[in-house]
Amino acid sequence: QSEAGVSSLIDTWIVLRDLERLAEALVECDEVLGTRTSLLGEEHPETLTSRSHLATIYHQLGDLTRAGTGHRRVLEIRSHVLGPRHAETLISRSNLAKVYQDLGELDKAIDEHRTVLRDRASALGHEHRDTLMSRSLLASALHLAGRLEEAETEHRAVLLGRLSELGPTHLDTAVSRHRLASVLHDLNRLPEAVSEYQAARDAYAELLGASSPFARAAASDLALAERALRAEHARRPSHP
Repeated sequence: QSEAGVSSLIDTWIVLRDLERLAEALVECDEVLGTRTSLLGEEHPETLTSRSHLATIYHQLGDLTRAGTGHRRVLEIRSHVLGPRHAETLISRSNLAKVYQDLGELDKAIDEHRTVLRDRASALGHEHRDTLMSRSLLASALHLAGRLEEAETEHRAVLLGRLSELGPTHLDTAVSRHRLASVLHDLNRLPEAVSEYQAARDAYAELLGASSPFARAAASDLALAERALRAEHARRPSHP
């Protein structure tokens, strides 16, 4: 098939993906991968991009086994061809970590997220947006694994970095506040959790509107934390 034909297929699967017609997008993306593998070879950058896209669609469809196989293969080839610390290799490692996380293989996910964080911090600096995203993903995996103190440390580092780089009313900063509040809630540090939930809710409302899904979710979490805090106060013995 000609490159023009491949380009047409790519345009088609992108439209289908954006319309969330993922099963149809999968068929088109698989055809692109087959054509590029035949024309360019398995290790060509464009072939690897197609394999990565296909794995991502499998992930979105919930086929975690095929998603993991695809991302693992891309990571293997990129590590060999580009080196383990190349930006594209780190994207593949991060994608694989997300699959491990959804599979419940949290130790593997945490190890991969740590590697990506270390290499991005070394190449880009600790305050770079990509580094902060990697730290946020690590923090979320630690939270899921029940390693709450470690999760708090990482989420606080992300929040401080985003406050410094993006300011208090950026969406990424608000998301960091919300995630930190959730960890504090699980640690039963309810006054701190309430404070962070309030700040996240207010930032979401300012940025997206009070009726946005983000703001409603923060408001719901805030109400739960406030209810737990009231119950905690009610259980305390009163002193004459």
